[in-house]
Amino acid sequence: MIEFRSITLSLCLILVLKFTATKQSSSSVIERAEGEVTLPCENMNNNCLRINWLFSKSAATPATNLVMLGQINQTQASRARGDRLSVSAKCSLIIQRVTAADVGTYFCQQLNNLGQKETTTTAILSILNITEQRDGEEVTLNCSVISNDPCKHSIKWLLNGQNIDKNNKNLKTEQSNCFAKVTFQMSHYAYKPGSYDLLKCEVAETGARGKQFIFRSQTPGRANGKSENNEAKQPSGVWWLYVIVAVGLAAFLLAVGLLIKRNTNKGKKTQMDENL
Repeated sequence: MIEFRSITLSLCLILVLKFTATKQSSSSVIERAEGEVTLPCENMNNNCLRINWLFSKSAATPATNLVMLGQINQTQASRARGDRLSVSAKCSLIIQRVTAADVGTYFCQQLNNLGQKETTTTAILSILNITEQRDGEEVTLNCSVISNDPCKHSIKWLLNGQNIDKNNKNLKTEQSNCFAKVTFQMSHYAYKPGSYDLLKCEVAETGARGKQFIFRSQTPGRANGKSENNEAKQPSGVWWLYVIVAVGLAAFLLAVGLLIKRNTNKGKKTQMDENL
């Protein structure tokens, strides 16, 4: 009887250890396009040298290794992401200026001392886009989610944090899977060019708390992928060019004026000498 209990206890321990070794957790993350996102990793040992990050665009495509033993895999990562990837002190994966190309599933694998997979943290990343359209005095804000999986997000527009009444004549809303829009006139009090603080797009998954986003306009430079520093430097250079040209022209006119005055005074002096 004692031997049977011992065998049973050993089997239970083996099952517990096996379950622990294959422990997995999953989360869904949504971020605005061109924003920065941090994908968490359940690292039990707080040792990033035992961490791998893999990325899969879809279930039909093989996963690529973005991070190997805590270091960015430049061969795979730099092809589409360049220097936008980094690993935090807690081994989370940080992606800057996220785009539609970053949408997919990310796997954080923690290895044990033998190099065997111990735990896996899965993060499914989706991207949110908010755009503005104008037709005369009419403004339309569109909110949509880009995801590789079937849409699991509900989207709606809020005014002052409240649902917009369908019978509201001043604000017209339409929504479907992973898409919602609101249309209104520029005379409406919610109209604020560049940033509509009163209007927010709320995105939520089934049973999860919603996340709210506001529209932010992009300058032409940002839309073309130029950095804010480049935008600041270019006007500055043009301004200094104008200054240099203006100073040079002023100096030239001053020199011409002095020369004319000198010649005039010289002519007068000559004439006076002749009269004498």
